[in-house]
Amino acid sequence: MLFVKEVHRTTLVIDDLLNSPIDEKVKKQYVAELQCIRGQYLFFLYDFYGTASVTTDAEILRHPEDEVILERLPKDEFVKLIETDLKAAAEVLPVSYDASEYGRLSKGAAYTILEKLYMQEKRWADAEAYCRKVQELGYQLQDTYSSVFSIENERNNEIIWALPCQSESNGNGNTWTTHVLPPQLPTLWTNSKVQRWNVYNMPWGYYDHHFQQAGDQRAMAPSLLTEFEYVNDGETLLASRDNGYPNLVKGALPVKYPEDPTQISEKAGNDVVVYRYADVMLELAEAINEQNGPTQEAIGLVEQIRARAGIPNTIPATATASKENFRDFVLDERGRELYCEGHRRRDLIRHGKWIKSAVDQGYIPVGREADFKHMVLFPIPQEVIDESKGKVKQNDGY
Repeated sequence: MLFVKEVHRTTLVIDDLLNSPIDEKVKKQYVAELQCIRGQYLFFLYDFYGTASVTTDAEILRHPEDEVILERLPKDEFVKLIETDLKAAAEVLPVSYDASEYGRLSKGAAYTILEKLYMQEKRWADAEAYCRKVQELGYQLQDTYSSVFSIENERNNEIIWALPCQSESNGNGNTWTTHVLPPQLPTLWTNSKVQRWNVYNMPWGYYDHHFQQAGDQRAMAPSLLTEFEYVNDGETLLASRDNGYPNLVKGALPVKYPEDPTQISEKAGNDVVVYRYADVMLELAEAINEQNGPTQEAIGLVEQIRARAGIPNTIPATATASKENFRDFVLDERGRELYCEGHRRRDLIRHGKWIKSAVDQGYIPVGREADFKHMVLFPIPQEVIDESKGKVKQNDGY
């Protein structure tokens, strides 16, 4: 379990810092950043496995020769561990950094991870409170959807936290579009040297369910491709789902990140967006709805997202007729807004629809949902159980 090692590594670095002679103000901020990092790793563990066998006691970690078998923490203790780290970090972390330090974890990132924890725990009042804390930090929606992810508009004010990338460098590069684009797509991508592997698609069932509204910019080029022109033996042809073109048989192409003109191979320089304000707005709408139903504020938050996508005033009356209807509509809206950003599994689990989604896609046989209900969590790796001499118990159902 990689994240356990990272939690423990971060714990040791925090301990080293606390015992170092560096300036106290600098030390305080570094420790806060590390607490935010550790809080995020703990949240990942909680999301994937439930709880884990971790410790934040540096003395235990500094003496591996002493056999100390760590058992999985009880759920309430594990959640408290995440909360403690993130709240402590948020107290210290700045709202933003200078351009030279872009990519470091900020107050907004700590608040966002916290509200996501509370969303999964269905602690709606706490989730609402921390979404509002993010609101107060001054984030804003960008004017267009594609500009959120464009290299020309990097570091925009919708992004709460992103991973800085550089094309063709020894550092991090964004390979998303390389994985998505088909080899026969020179007409949209101007640089023919860019590698195109055509690994990822958006299944047509997902596309058909979520993108029925005419004019939705999130379903248009350059963000999402349902057809494209290509050249074969000097003839320009159209590839589409209807003509059975191989690259589009499985689904649409979720390009997401507009072209980086400096890309010459598999790495683009578009920063990878991890958390952004539109995500938080939709979670705030959901948290409000769970407490008070579809209030005008909650509806207005979703309407802002849809207006930016080019489809203002299109929320159907049926969607706001009840808490249950609006809950489903917000989940669908998150599917439209946040596709391929890493939030869908968690959203479906929160709504109790993860297993149903697997049935709908043919991964689980109809009628056997109960046999697979445990798969909202991943199995604990067998090596972890073996190393604990059986004290670490496997997740139910595996």
